[in-house]
Amino acid sequence: MPQSFSMRTFNAWLEENRHRFHYPPMAIARRKHCFSFRFSGIAPSIQGCITHWGSMVISVEYRGETWDFMVDLDIAPERLGKGQYVCRFCEEDARVVYPTREAIWREHGFETMLEWCNERFQPGLQVVLCEVNDGGIRWVNFEPLSDRPKADHSYKVVAEYPLFLQSEAKTV
Repeated sequence: MPQSFSMRTFNAWLEENRHRFHYPPMAIARRKHCFSFRFSGIAPSIQGCITHWGSMVISVEYRGETWDFMVDLDIAPERLGKGQYVCRFCEEDARVVYPTREAIWREHGFETMLEWCNERFQPGLQVVLCEVNDGGIRWVNFEPLSDRPKADHSYKVVAEYPLFLQSEAKTV
């Protein structure tokens, strides 16, 4: 099955850059229009997906449903007359001009995702699933692991568990 331009570009970029991730992506499913993955050593509830239409998300799954999107990057390449590209979703005065369609995907999308993962996946953290209004508003926090008693929050803590699989956390 032939893959879309963005999927071929992501596969090539990941092959070249997997070593730069502190906790590299591992494929769950590769399809024509999307690539689903989780991260080596990270709780399997944290998953990512990159689509051919320009969406890159990292989400937390809980009991069979998406609890929250922690990362939601969107790219909308627009070709300029000179063969260069900008992202239509970026504010006009903040748009960066990229020399190729491949460059906008790599630099504006994949590199941003890599940076987020390396900054946020740190040893000593736990995943905390929170909600208010009986699930009307839900979000995820990464908080330090501790043996402290549960704090009295203005929101409900639904679940908390280590970010890292047992003995998988490494010092970065």
